[in-house]
Amino acid sequence: MAARMVTVEPSDEYLEHGLYPGDRNMVHLSSTRLNALEAGRHIIGKPVVLLVDVRAVEKTGHEIMK
Repeated sequence: MAARMVTVEPSDEYLEHGLYPGDRNMVHLSSTRLNALEAGRHIIGKPVVLLVDVRAVEKTGHEIMK
């Protein structure tokens, strides 16, 4: 599993359409929920953490880089 922090507003959009990088080249995933929360608190204060099943994503053909 990996974690991604987001704000409350677009979290429903991510659940419906998936994660996308927006104005960046890649989506950053943290290795733990705690790391995602710590990163998110610096940026948005009250982050929402989405857990990502990396193995399931890779099985669909998407590349997960480390």
